[in-house]
Amino acid sequence: MIQLRPYQTEAIERIRQTSRFSRAILVVSPTGSGKTTIASEVARLTVARGRRVLWLAHRAELVDQAFDRLREFGLIVGTVAAKTTRPPNPYAPVQVASIQTLLARDLRPEADTIIWDEAHHAPSDLWSGLAQHYASSLLLGFTATPERSDGRGLGAVYTRIVTAATVRQLVELGSLVPCDIRAPNDRLRPGSIAQRPIDAWQQQAKGRRTIVFSPSIIAAEQHAQEFNDAGVPARVVTGSTPAGERSKILSDYRAGRLPIIVNVYVLTEGFDAPETSCVILARGCGTAGTFLQMVGRGLRPASGKADCLLLDLHGVTHGHGRPDDDRIYSLDGRGISSGSEDAVPGSSCRVCGAPIEPGEACSECGTEPKLLKPPNVTGDPLVKYAAKRSEDPDKRAKTLARWIETQRASGYKPGWPLAKFKAVYGAWPDADVKAAAIALVGEKERAA
Repeated sequence: MIQLRPYQTEAIERIRQTSRFSRAILVVSPTGSGKTTIASEVARLTVARGRRVLWLAHRAELVDQAFDRLREFGLIVGTVAAKTTRPPNPYAPVQVASIQTLLARDLRPEADTIIWDEAHHAPSDLWSGLAQHYASSLLLGFTATPERSDGRGLGAVYTRIVTAATVRQLVELGSLVPCDIRAPNDRLRPGSIAQRPIDAWQQQAKGRRTIVFSPSIIAAEQHAQEFNDAGVPARVVTGSTPAGERSKILSDYRAGRLPIIVNVYVLTEGFDAPETSCVILARGCGTAGTFLQMVGRGLRPASGKADCLLLDLHGVTHGHGRPDDDRIYSLDGRGISSGSEDAVPGSSCRVCGAPIEPGEACSECGTEPKLLKPPNVTGDPLVKYAAKRSEDPDKRAKTLARWIETQRASGYKPGWPLAKFKAVYGAWPDADVKAAAIALVGEKERAA
């Protein structure tokens, strides 16, 4: 049986309690927190009570991933999706389906509980075709980012929010790695980046496995060419990349045969490669949700990985803050906000009307900007992002003490707590903080 982390178990209990008075719950679980694990355990518990589950996903890759994960939980699973490589089984108690396929084939599998992966897609008009049929079912939406780029609130579908964990909590627990940010001193004008991705990578991230987010196909191709010209293998993935070629690129990247992937709004969701230790934003970003999805690709822990380096070439972090900043979630309108956030309005897609950063491809329909040219390179230096590192020594000592306890309990190397402290606070702990932390650990051990 798969062992859940304590916060995952607590999240499931909160879902159970909330389901007593709400039949449509949005579960916010950050990238890397194991939201698929939480959802799979919910499915297992549902089936154990003799009930049926319908798992909705909007892409074939997500259907395949959910199928595999649910099987790991010992469940019998079938699929209803046009492009999946996993087999159908109409008698299975769990059905993983593409909502587009359900509507196209006019299928409505029996379901007491519906689990919707990447639930921020739920308010789309597609859901209205299913909502009435499943009106009596429990609807659980799972997402890392409860916000849509078109500005539509999720309150049209969900009535309650359950937060499984925060990025800050997961970093402190060691479930995510700290994020070290390099950015220009200010947010740059639309269509501009501080440096070429290859230059920034060679200066600050050489040797790190890296995902580059570019604003358009022409920019992505140029960025990849610059890496290749410098002798660093790089490939481009876009929405139009053939499935077989795309699968080979991602496989080579995961296996370490390809150090750089450049993409245009493809790898923001449903792509897990924990070995990624650098994310390059060579584009702007109009919403906090998209920002968190992109940066989240590099926050998962892996062997030998101490942190994720974010090279923010546009200065996005001056608008959205650090990925581990405290955030407020809402079902109405703007789904994610924080006290430090200074949103910069963008423009609208000429095809679907969704908000976009000027000069970017549309995140909703993929429409390219009219002026197909690479970003302007300003030459601004990248400096360490001025994080809110204003914690007093007492609080820092308590944090270091928790990491020392984790290191001892988990068998990590003795230097792990200090390296983690440096990655989070930007400096090694001074003698007073270190002594106070060791004293706190000693007091707890003596009390035990």
